[in-house]
Amino acid sequence: MGEWEGGGGGLRIVIAAWREVMWEEVRERDEEERIKGLIMHGEQLQEAQELAKQQMEEAVKEHRSMVEAAEERRCKMCKRVVQRMLRHQLLIAWNMFVDTVRLTQHNRSTVRKTLLRMTHGQLARVWDCFAGAVDTLVAQRERVSRTVGRWKSPAVKKDSARWEA
Repeated sequence: MGEWEGGGGGLRIVIAAWREVMWEEVRERDEEERIKGLIMHGEQLQEAQELAKQQMEEAVKEHRSMVEAAEERRCKMCKRVVQRMLRHQLLIAWNMFVDTVRLTQHNRSTVRKTLLRMTHGQLARVWDCFAGAVDTLVAQRERVSRTVGRWKSPAVKKDSARWEA
């Protein structure tokens, strides 16, 4: 016990050794906690990466669905525009067809009227020619009957009367 009572030099050594052991334990504990902290930090970092990866995947899915919806909306709009253009083209084609039919009917009517005029004109000319021929025949018969009447023969007069009838 003398070591303990003397100038305290032994006690100091023991206390210093004890402190050293304690500091060593504290350091080991700190090192273990630091390693645990690093492991936990690594695990948290991995969880954070997984969470970020999930969030990115969800964001990509959401963006993809938005893009698909916008694409579908634009496709519908383009279909409506094309339908409107087709209807317009069909309307133009129908109007051109109607105009062509009307023009054809008008042309046919004009040709029919012209042909009727021509036919009527030809008929009038033919009638005039016929009337002229009849007048000529009547005039010839009158001259012949006068000539025959001058002959004053009863038989010739009789034949002449038959011929005129």
